[in-house]
Amino acid sequence: MLLSTSVFLFFLFLTYAIFLLGSRKPYLRQERLEQRLREALQENAKAPEITSEIYLEDSIGGGATLNRLLSSVDVIKKLDQRIKQADVKITVSRLLLFCLVAGLMAFFATYTISNGLVAIVFGAIAALLPLFHINRKRTKRLVKFNAQLPDTLDLLSRSLSVGHAFSESLNQVASEMPNPVATEFRITFEEQKLGLSTNVALARLAERVPLLDLQICITAMNIQRETGGNLAEILEKVAQ
Repeated sequence: MLLSTSVFLFFLFLTYAIFLLGSRKPYLRQERLEQRLREALQENAKAPEITSEIYLEDSIGGGATLNRLLSSVDVIKKLDQRIKQADVKITVSRLLLFCLVAGLMAFFATYTISNGLVAIVFGAIAALLPLFHINRKRTKRLVKFNAQLPDTLDLLSRSLSVGHAFSESLNQVASEMPNPVATEFRITFEEQKLGLSTNVALARLAERVPLLDLQICITAMNIQRETGGNLAEILEKVAQ
């Protein structure tokens, strides 16, 4: 019994160690890619259409053949998007590998103290736990973003009211608001600064943060900016 318990604990801690290794920060490869994206944006304002595809493949990870195979599957693309929305620093291929390892570890660990059927059930549960973890972090992050949205719109409104340009107002939100709003608006500000139009940068923000309230706000911003109305006043009313 003592031996079985020891084997169980060994597999448990080994699985946890693999998870820490797979999701460690900072991600040097991602930092190098982001630098390449900035350089490409500076050279060509149309570069985001090309480099965003490169970024998608890199966030999927794996070798060249595995990368092409995974990136062609819709489920993998959706999983990649969910990982980004959860702000977890791990590639899709690493996450799937960890799911497989966690399932096998749980199976072998449970098999030492129980029968094969129970081991299969626990293995399946363990394989799905990383996906549940990603989904839980994504949900918490979106809820937190939504809770910060009224203050964000209020800050944008006040910044525009004192005469700041819209891009500078985005930068002010990125500097003064807490995460996750600060992170997402900083990306939007940098994309606009490096060549993307305001409409496209805001559309990409809506893709990264799939909240209906945010989409409505962005639509109002785009309409008001194009028609030349008082955007600060509109944002203040929306915030209220």
